[in-house]
Amino acid sequence: MDNWQVLFNVAIGLAGVFGGWILKSISRSIERLDDDVRKMPLTYVTQSTYQRDIDEVKQMLGKIFDKLDGKQDKA
Repeated sequence: MDNWQVLFNVAIGLAGVFGGWILKSISRSIERLDDDVRKMPLTYVTQSTYQRDIDEVKQMLGKIFDKLDGKQDKA
C-alpha cells in the first residue's frame, strides 16, 4: 500500500514539473511575440505613412494630367 503512495507522489511531482515547464515555455513565446509586435512599426510601413504617400502620388498624377490636358498638339 505504501509503494502506491510513493508512486502516486512521484507521478504528481513529475506532472507538476512538466506542467511548469510548459507554462514557462508558453510565457517565453508570448514575450517574444510581444517584442516582435512592438518592433513592427519600425519594420513595416504604417497605414498613415502609406496613406500620406498615396496622397502625394495622386497630387503628382493630377499635375501630370493637367499638363497633358494643356498641351497644344493634343488631337
